[in-house]
Amino acid sequence: MEASSARNRQGGSIHSLRQSIRQNLRNILNTRSGSCRGAPELGIDEPEGAENFRESMSRAIEQCIERYEPRISHAEVQVVVSSASSPLDMTFHITAWVTFNETHEVLEFDMAPNGSQHYRVD
Repeated sequence: MEASSARNRQGGSIHSLRQSIRQNLRNILNTRSGSCRGAPELGIDEPEGAENFRESMSRAIEQCIERYEPRISHAEVQVVVSSASSPLDMTFHITAWVTFNETHEVLEFDMAPNGSQHYRVD
């Protein structure tokens, strides 16, 4: 009974941590560089031009996460294209490494444009 109770508390805590990180990712990834006076470099700007757009955008997302979400020790971003006929219809899959209760955990999030110049983070 004690082990089950401890797992439930830990599971609830990791769920709370994931929700908190997800909310912060929404905030930082939907901020445009230069719009925050206290940290003008906060946020991401979409790279100009189509050449290497996916790689540039992935790199910008990784750098923003690693700089402004201190609970994440490392992040990797992969571009997932929904359809070959719609190459701009894409999602960014985020894999994030965190330390929780002295163990290493991997959290995953998906980030996609929501149609109004912002990103949805799930």
